[in-house]
Amino acid sequence: MSTSIDCTSSLNAAIMTYAPHPIATAATDIMQTLSPLIGNTGSSLDEDIKQSLVDVRERLLQAVRYMWMTIRHTLFGANMLCSLLAISDSSTSASSTVNGLRRSAESFLYGNACATDAYEQYKTLGREVESKFDLLARRFGEESVIDVAGKESTTKITLKTLRASITLHLQESEKVSSETVNILTGINNLLRTFLEDETFSLSKQITTAPLFSPDMFRTWKGLKDRFILFHNAVRDVMLTFDVGFSLDARQFSDELEADKEARKDKIPKIHIKLQIPENSADTSDCSTSPARERLISMAIPKTSGACTIFIDRSSEEAPVTGITGIRAIFTIPVPKKGSGLKRVYFYATARSTYSNSPPCTLRNKSTTVKQISQDPDFEPQNCKPILHTSQPSQSTLKWVLSRPFLRLGWKSAPILPTQLAISFDIEHRAHVDLQLNVAFEFRRRIFATSSHAVNAQVPVEPTFRTISELISAPGIVTSVLNKVESTDSGGEGQ
Repeated sequence: MSTSIDCTSSLNAAIMTYAPHPIATAATDIMQTLSPLIGNTGSSLDEDIKQSLVDVRERLLQAVRYMWMTIRHTLFGANMLCSLLAISDSSTSASSTVNGLRRSAESFLYGNACATDAYEQYKTLGREVESKFDLLARRFGEESVIDVAGKESTTKITLKTLRASITLHLQESEKVSSETVNILTGINNLLRTFLEDETFSLSKQITTAPLFSPDMFRTWKGLKDRFILFHNAVRDVMLTFDVGFSLDARQFSDELEADKEARKDKIPKIHIKLQIPENSADTSDCSTSPARERLISMAIPKTSGACTIFIDRSSEEAPVTGITGIRAIFTIPVPKKGSGLKRVYFYATARSTYSNSPPCTLRNKSTTVKQISQDPDFEPQNCKPILHTSQPSQSTLKWVLSRPFLRLGWKSAPILPTQLAISFDIEHRAHVDLQLNVAFEFRRRIFATSSHAVNAQVPVEPTFRTISELISAPGIVTSVLNKVESTDSGGEGQ
């Protein structure tokens, strides 16, 4: 039974002991066990047993999908919160802080809803597995042996052994999903208590609140780091068994938005009663992230290490209303000899956060090799990349680094950089979610390829230079200003 989380110390203890790896381990082991039993024509399975195992597999995959959505919602909330804390000592506006806290709280609520569905799925599946195997044991006997004839060998497994293995894995998964619900429920309760605290003024830094004190930085970062590892493990399962994971940035974002849309009526409303200073909206800095922020780092097979994505929102140019300048910096691991790496794809996709927001547009500022190679973050300086760029849609940009089929003079200059920066503008008047995606394409056989992808998502707020421009913006900013106006007149706000 998980300990209830009702304070910062219990939240820290729960996060620091949180170990979600049994979810991925269980899914991998069960799928590896069931796949040959179900799909092999040389199996001695009775049709009743085979159908029972098919049902187990499908219900398991649904539970994994729920956990996958839990991870993605939670990572978004954790990223947002860590970004706010990272710049808490800067001149970030109170309205920007409110927006960030609201969106972080919303993401944790969605994550908790998905985790609850996963927990219920694992719990129900555990009971059904026990019931199904009870029937099968009475019909065939626990010691009955299932033979699966492979290409080179025959696998033998008893119903008793199969039952024990699946049951144990489901129990471990149920426990992890329960712990996940407990952590996210605790976070939601603590965030709600803070956001509804009418005595706290955002004229002070949020780090003066116990929930966001410097001592809690390690806790929030620990949550983010654990869910990044969780993300990578579950992603590998979904790629290995081809259960719906998409490398396409647009589809990746669409799935998250579809889940939010389906759950929005069941998610508790967020009420913010914090004291917001009168001049909170009179600022040109609406960023909720530090100038340069590391979004994700992931090891790439067949290379020297990890691909890391950074985002840099600083600009030497004067801010322009409705335009946010972005520099995305990527570190590219060196491919190993014989890896078969063909291309590296980079995608940037921006989506309006709210359904009633106007569309956004991306403008590419890195269209040539010269522009990219002259950037100070480009390494090594003697690299001669082969670059192709395109714009598949108004809100999507694509860059491709290619290796030639025949390499001449390969000793004189590398073709793939180890680090590069890509610049573009986002034209928008409402909050957008920016998806950055890197895909490594490897040659497997003459006409076959495999891919490894790194995905990151970050919120981007529009730039406004005057209070009138901010008031006219659609979406969440308007709701914050309603709160400001109500506070000015002595009310509690919406």
